Amino acid sequence: MPPGRGTDSLGPVRWIVGLDLRPRSQGAIKTARWLHEHRSEQARNRFYGVHVVPQVPRVSVRDDEMDELCERARASAQATVDRAGAAAAFDRIEAVPGVPVQALGAASSFYDVDGLIIGRHGPRDGGTVVRLGTVARQLLRQLPAATMVVPPDHDPEAHPQGPVLVATDLAPDAAAAGRFGLRLAQDLGVDLVLLHVPETGQLAAQLGAAPHSPIIHDPEAFENWVETYGLGGARTETSPGDPVEQTLKLAQAHDASVIVCGSRRLSLSDRVFQASTGSTLAAYAKRPVVVVPPESMVRVPG
Repeated sequence: MPPGRGTDSLGPVRWIVGLDLRPRSQGAIKTARWLHEHRSEQARNRFYGVHVVPQVPRVSVRDDEMDELCERARASAQATVDRAGAAAAFDRIEAVPGVPVQALGAASSFYDVDGLIIGRHGPRDGGTVVRLGTVARQLLRQLPAATMVVPPDHDPEAHPQGPVLVATDLAPDAAAAGRFGLRLAQDLGVDLVLLHVPETGQLAAQLGAAPHSPIIHDPEAFENWVETYGLGGARTETSPGDPVEQTLKLAQAHDASVIVCGSRRLSLSDRVFQASTGSTLAAYAKRPVVVVPPESMVRVPG
């Protein structure tokens, strides 16, 4: 049994799966199938596939024409899911008109979901300058729900079912990521690993030390964070350095099934000067990455 409370009283985790008829959504569809097939006996997860038919501004389309376009798109999305062997995972597949980010956000509210699963542009091992894609980038900025970004060529069945790895900076806002990671680990029947990566430069500045001075780590702070947010019993690791580099390194070492992290909710001006850790992880990881907004903005599953 993974750490944390039992799973017998937990409700289903609801997911929207963004269906892009291009190859980039294959990883997302296969991941939804994998989550469905490898859930624990108590998990009753729900998956709703949504394909967005883009609407061009200032171009008038009759309602009946749009209905026909959406029905054709829904049939194509269904065929895509069928070819991936994932039909049994989905409760519903639909096609809706609109702007992709807005439509997926609206669908998230309508179905009252806990998370979104979307594909990214770039494959697992480089091959393209664009890593995330426009829709993934915008969704990670807005985070209408916890958002899982999956490489287009990711096939969970080809890898060991490793632990769920949660990267935390020990801030209160990271509690939602910890709890979401706990729920994923419980549903999959795998271990939960909590990783704290003290940022070398940041800590050195706080301590008034030179950039290359030894880092002072307070293990009690990590232990207190774990206990405060009900994550006791999880495996914990600390690895000072760059958060993205260390998280990717540890995920590879543990063969992590999924990486989970919180969002700092950077403003547009903040993003000019610093990168979002969650977006960077989602762009370069070889496995799914879930970016979770603070608990004040999203319902934590269960």
